Amino acid sequence: MNIILQTPRLILRQFTVTDAALIQQLNSVPHVLKYIHEPALENIAQAEEVLINIILPQYKKTLAARPFTPNTTMNLSAGVD
Repeated sequence: MNIILQTPRLILRQFTVTDAALIQQLNSVPHVLKYIHEPALENIAQAEEVLINIILPQYKKTLAARPFTPNTTMNLSAGVD
């Protein structure tokens, strides 16, 4: 598991191809589709295709441009009073 950010209550990690069922489930909920403006994914094969062709390649672009290491300090309370 490639963790991007971890707090005591939250773990943000990169998606993997094994998350296809989750992606398909999320992208079939009308309340989610309302905000992402994409058609519903009808099956896990479509979700795998989205992961392989769209989501996973973004990690190479984004994380290469802004490398993040576990030792990096982040202020997660910025703007919170």
